[in-house]
Amino acid sequence: MVSNYHSDNPVHAIVLQASISVTLSFLIDEPRLIASFSVEFQYVKFSVVTQYPNALEGMNAFLLPLEDTVWVGVLVSCVVISIVAQLGKHCTGLLATIKAFGLDALNVTVILLGQVNSDSMKIFNKRAYGIPITLVWIFFGGNVIMDNLYNGSIFSYLSATKPPIVPRRLADLIDSNIPIITLSSFKHYNSALKALTAIYVDRWKTANLSTQLFIQLDSKLVFINVYVSYVKFMKTVLTLGVPTSTVDRSQTYAILDISSEFNVYTDLVKTHGSRLVIDALEDTPFVLVTVDVGYRNCLHGLFARKLDQLKASGIEFKWAKLERMISVAYVSRWIGYPDNLTGYHLENTGSISSLSKEDPVSIKMVESIFILCSILQVVSFISFAIEFRHKLIPVLKCIVLKIVDWYKCELFSI
Repeated sequence: MVSNYHSDNPVHAIVLQASISVTLSFLIDEPRLIASFSVEFQYVKFSVVTQYPNALEGMNAFLLPLEDTVWVGVLVSCVVISIVAQLGKHCTGLLATIKAFGLDALNVTVILLGQVNSDSMKIFNKRAYGIPITLVWIFFGGNVIMDNLYNGSIFSYLSATKPPIVPRRLADLIDSNIPIITLSSFKHYNSALKALTAIYVDRWKTANLSTQLFIQLDSKLVFINVYVSYVKFMKTVLTLGVPTSTVDRSQTYAILDISSEFNVYTDLVKTHGSRLVIDALEDTPFVLVTVDVGYRNCLHGLFARKLDQLKASGIEFKWAKLERMISVAYVSRWIGYPDNLTGYHLENTGSISSLSKEDPVSIKMVESIFILCSILQVVSFISFAIEFRHKLIPVLKCIVLKIVDWYKCELFSI
């Protein structure tokens, strides 16, 4: 419970012992003098600020659409079919057998990729047992596995992003290595959250899970005083500059406060688009209780009745949302990021459904395949040169002789 002075600075100015005792004593000892207008409960929450996920890169992205067992089954099937194809052939010598096995394995792979031709259909030398094997391999291997399952998933794995796995419950957050920070606001500079956990531990000295939770939280919680230089702090956060505290905000970290306090912080980060903010799934054991009290006089009944009518109309929730938008807009303009205001306004008024930007497909996603294809092209060019060397060598000699003769003529003319 906080006093009116601290009501706009929740977690950092929670003065439980003093304000509860003072407020309750006023309400109990002087019921005819003091009356409460409203009691507000706000749970302390946390959000995790992390990097935006990137699309999968490397050769692993091309293997993920199918499980390891499927790939092993496909590889074993290719080898077995290539071995069975050798039963109908009469190769003499180890080199001829290896060459025939390699060509058959290549043809089997070609069938798997859907590039069926006359040569790939002759791997069994027109043997009767090869017909059902070829049909099954074309249907299940080429059509079902590759054309439907693999091709239907590969584009999603190359373009879609996998959300990062971060703790979304307080107990999991405390057990993780993610640093936890709590902030002061641009109005107040004191923080009492760490003192609050110490009060809980001293008051409940029994060895239970809650006490251990508070002790671990107190040891991990880092207070960042942004009251001194709020503008510099927010600019550092948005631009991922050099941190001004022990917590590196270019890495993953968590912020612990009530929503009305860190909504300004998280909304600015979301609107700027520099980091990904993931909200928690549940509230923490900390609760901010705000009691608005006033003296009983001739105007008390009038004010209380009118306030109740306003609450019944639902304007209280609209006021809270409007106050949040105004606070974010004010801070955004204050720190020099007015461009964020348009996007934030559209997002909160529902004018657009999403403000996320999709990154273009990077060459890194297909870099490994590009390198592999380049190597195969070089190997094919070398094989072509070796196979047609008897025709290529005379042509190259003729070209070289013509170049030499032309060069000699140029020298003599000079």
